[in-house]
Amino acid sequence: MVQNTMSTAILIIASVIAVVAVVSAIYPTLNGSTRDILSSTSDTDSRAKTLLSVSSYSFVNSTALDVWAKNTGRTRIPESELQAVRFYYGNDTGSMTYYVSSSSIEAPNNGDSYLDPGETVKIEVISAGLPQNPGTHRIRLALPNGATSEYTLTI
Repeated sequence: MVQNTMSTAILIIASVIAVVAVVSAIYPTLNGSTRDILSSTSDTDSRAKTLLSVSSYSFVNSTALDVWAKNTGRTRIPESELQAVRFYYGNDTGSMTYYVSSSSIEAPNNGDSYLDPGETVKIEVISAGLPQNPGTHRIRLALPNGATSEYTLTI
C-alpha cells in the first residue's frame, strides 16, 4: 500500500514538473504573438480612422496643382501630420512620382491646429515636372501612419 502511494506521488510530481516545463516554453511565444497581433490591429485601426479623400483639383498654371482633400476618417488629424503628407502624381500606367518641391498645405482655419472629420484642406504642389498631357492620371496622398487615398483624374 505504501509503495502504491509513493508511486502515485512520484507520478503526480513528475506530471506537475512536465506541465510547468511545457507552459514555460510556450507562454513567451504566445505572449509575443499576442503583442504582434495587437500592434498590427492598432496600426490598421489608426489608418482606418485617419482617411483623406481627394474631393477636387485644379491646375493653377503649368507648374502648380491645387488639390482639396477632405478628412473622411473618424478622428482629427494634427497639423504636424498634415505637413508630412506625401503627394504622388502619375499616369494611369502605374508609375507614380513623389513630388516634394515647394509643396504647401493650408491648415484649416477653425481655431485649432487639427483637421477635424468633414473638414477640407488645400494642398498646393508646385513643380516644373507635373505632367499635364491629356489622358488619365492619378493622385495619391499618403499620411505618415500609412493611410493612403487615390484619386483618378482625366485631363
